Amino acid sequence: MFSSGNLVLDMLHNFFLESGARQQKLRVYETVSDPVSKALTGYLLVRGGVYQVAYAKALETLMGANITKMMPVPNIDTSKIPESKRLMEQGVHLKMYRFSPSDYTDMGGIWKGPHPDDGQEVCVTDELPNGGEAVDGGHESAAFAPEYEMEELMEIAKKLKVNI
Repeated sequence: MFSSGNLVLDMLHNFFLESGARQQKLRVYETVSDPVSKALTGYLLVRGGVYQVAYAKALETLMGANITKMMPVPNIDTSKIPESKRLMEQGVHLKMYRFSPSDYTDMGGIWKGPHPDDGQEVCVTDELPNGGEAVDGGHESAAFAPEYEMEELMEIAKKLKVNI
């Protein structure tokens, strides 16, 4: 996020930051083969696209100009990425989540109209997104979190208590 105090400049700057971030996510996607990494970057590409479009729609509302037609945006067709296409078919790219009916009540003034990728109507929702299916990454959990025995935990707790 960039905040200079000039709303139009801030929106334009953040639009380009999100555009660059999506380009980097695509580079990560193209370099990994792990299914968990592919699923994660596929999701991040879709959701990053939501924010990129949101900044463009905000600028359009503020200035009356169609930013996606004016600016050289990275042309990332997420519908060609299998992990992203599945999410787009579920409408993940159309939803802007508020998480609370009392927060950001004016968001629908910006997040409205057709999505530039497929022409479907975008919407603001208070519903929490559904969780995704678990993907087996094929790794050992102990490699990422130590698996202590109960006796070891008790010994650690005893030492911590002494040092208080």
